Amino acid sequence: MTLSERRSGRAALMVAHCAGMVDLVALPVWVGALIAYYRLDAQQAGALATFF
Repeated sequence: MTLSERRSGRAALMVAHCAGMVDLVALPVWVGALIAYYRLDAQQAGALATFF
């Protein structure tokens, strides 16, 4: 039985998937906040959020 077939492996994959989806949804909010509050241009704000 491989790691992804065990309950602990499946739970870890589900948690990582949910965390990634939250980041995907939050990315435009991050970029908008960086532009509004720190007065970065769109390219700088997108790069900073992407590097994070």
